[in-house]
Amino acid sequence: MGRFLSLSVLFEERESQWKWICSVVYDPNEDTGRLGLWEELNQVKYGWGLPSRVLGDF
Repeated sequence: MGRFLSLSVLFEERESQWKWICSVVYDPNEDTGRLGLWEELNQVKYGWGLPSRVLGDF
């Protein structure tokens, strides 16, 4: 089964209170288990309902 690591951080610009999410991801280059990564990223994006960016090695 594939394993992945992800870290999602909520950023807020204090003056304007503008918020966005940055997710940093590592996923081995294997198809096995990749669905779990995309499901988690989907939950972050739609669960928080904020603009987001994904960075990493996947």
